[in-house]
Amino acid sequence: MRSNRIRILVLLVWGSAIAGRAQTRTEPQPPSVSGKLSLITKSGDLKPARLAEVFLLPGGSKDSPAAQYLEALKKKADAYSKEIANRGEYSDVIDCQAVIIAKDTAHETMASLKESQFQGVRADEEGLFRFSAVEPKAYLLIAFGRAGLNEAYWQETTVVKSGENVALKLPSPLASCFMNPE
Repeated sequence: MRSNRIRILVLLVWGSAIAGRAQTRTEPQPPSVSGKLSLITKSGDLKPARLAEVFLLPGGSKDSPAAQYLEALKKKADAYSKEIANRGEYSDVIDCQAVIIAKDTAHETMASLKESQFQGVRADEEGLFRFSAVEPKAYLLIAFGRAGLNEAYWQETTVVKSGENVALKLPSPLASCFMNPE
């Protein structure tokens, strides 16, 4: 009789422990996109993109926010290229203009979109950024900021899969230019 009580007691304790574990299970967290923006200088130093603006634009279709941005950027870049070709000159100013065109186009594109159509964050002092609760799909990440004495523009495509976090390292901007501190 006593052994039956012990068995029942053990079963109750064991059953409540299993039930407690089942109740504390958490739902899987939505994926995130995080990364670090930096620039390798001509002297080989790695400079973080402090407080850079970072945007995550959904892609994957012809009318997606990423496609809208890239189309607008292509039009402006083509127009600027024609202007430079007509002048017949090249200088470091062109690289700076490329950064400015990309940044201006991004701001114009974001202004034309609903807030729900993109995400934006500011990188920290070390160039680190994070987007939480990202839906699984293709994205275009664009960023603008200063790394050391360089203004720079980063661009990267990525695909977020269900249940997987994406970590990006972006040490080489698509365009950059040295900004004289004087």
